Amino acid sequence: MRDYVKILYNYVYTRVPDSGDIEDIIQETMLAAWKSIGTYNASSSFKTWLIGIANNKINDYYRHRYRNRTETLEGQGEITDGYDFTEHTAVKNDVKQALSVLDDDEKHLVHLIFNVRLSYSEISEITGIPTGTIKSRMSAIKEKLKKRLGEGYYG
Repeated sequence: MRDYVKILYNYVYTRVPDSGDIEDIIQETMLAAWKSIGTYNASSSFKTWLIGIANNKINDYYRHRYRNRTETLEGQGEITDGYDFTEHTAVKNDVKQALSVLDDDEKHLVHLIFNVRLSYSEISEITGIPTGTIKSRMSAIKEKLKKRLGEGYYG
């Protein structure tokens, strides 16, 4: 499991604002994986299976927050928080600014592809979104980013 903690942390970090909650969700994910390891059938990668469990735990977290209504859903971190895309501050700021035009679902998709390094088919398994839809959404996202960054940044 140690090999997957960083992947889980990065995944949960993009969707949950509080570091204490992030750690709780990771622990709950690992416990759920441990308890249900017998149901893992290798039809998907272990990483995809774990992220699917984490996704369910994140959904549980927000359902619990919604029911208690003690907190708002605002303040979710930007996808660029904590990521060092480049050593050059100017380029990093350009990328951060470009990513700011994306909505939360688009940022989540970009994170799964570029940070978690999942394939379109793995993302489809986790999200239930058809692979073709993911491809078309990524095409639209790339076009948005091209407009913001210019052709020089995005080959």
